[in-house]
Amino acid sequence: MTQPSADADPCDLVLELSLTGSDRWEMYHRLQDLDIPCSCQAHRPLQVHCRSTLDAIQCWSIARQLTQPRLVLAQVLDACLDLQTQSSK
Repeated sequence: MTQPSADADPCDLVLELSLTGSDRWEMYHRLQDLDIPCSCQAHRPLQVHCRSTLDAIQCWSIARQLTQPRLVLAQVLDACLDLQTQSSK
């Protein structure tokens, strides 16, 4: 899914994400809202410039939301809520 550029610094990572057209544009707009630099051209992979670990995690999270089935996302959320409930006892 992601390909770091060959000369990338660990704090300055360029990712190329191959997504469907609608997912690519939705991710592009979400990243723009988060002020994460990215570029998106028609029929080309989305390029994301992660300046920090937080940028990379947010990029991963958005990609996951767009590519995973809703059932999988719901199961992950349920598991997180179960862990939170167990830790508060």
